[in-house]
Amino acid sequence: MESKRRKGILERLNAGEVVVGDGGYVLQLERRGYVKAGHWTPEAAVEHPEAVRQLHREFLRAGANVLQTFTFYCSEDKLEISGNVTSITGAQINEAACDLAREVANEGDALVAGGVSQTPCYVESHSETKVKAIFKKQMDDFLKKDIVYSGGDMHGVPPGECAVRLVKAGADIVGINCHLDPLACVRTVKLMKES
Repeated sequence: MESKRRKGILERLNAGEVVVGDGGYVLQLERRGYVKAGHWTPEAAVEHPEAVRQLHREFLRAGANVLQTFTFYCSEDKLEISGNVTSITGAQINEAACDLAREVANEGDALVAGGVSQTPCYVESHSETKVKAIFKKQMDDFLKKDIVYSGGDMHGVPPGECAVRLVKAGADIVGINCHLDPLACVRTVKLMKES
């Protein structure tokens, strides 16, 4: 039986479809005893894949059209700063997380997006080269697994300007993290859209 090609996110948006993403992996997995919020690192993708897989399934059943890899803050520098005392590498986490999200997305009509975050090395080094090298490692893991990604800025660039910069750099979709309450998120998206 030939598998039907899935419409990509831009095709869905251009067709006027509402696209719902998932989110809240760290907090949900913390409530279930698998991670410690505050460290914000995703070792559970390797240590407890069944828990991450189950959470993906719950998001899919709840109507998510896009499952995000559980890879937020999965850079070697963040793992080190967070006290990752295991021998699990960023690449192992990224690859396991990509496989889990893809497996569950294939159970429905969902897409998979890679989760990236700022890297702590910038605060210390202010080195664009170092930051890009860290992101490149994670992007290489995503590309190896055929996963897309998106990102943002947290260091003084207003949301509207950040959105403009990302689009000029080639981003098709620009979003925000759910760090603040829903009303703040809506206001931020409005600022980005206006810009």
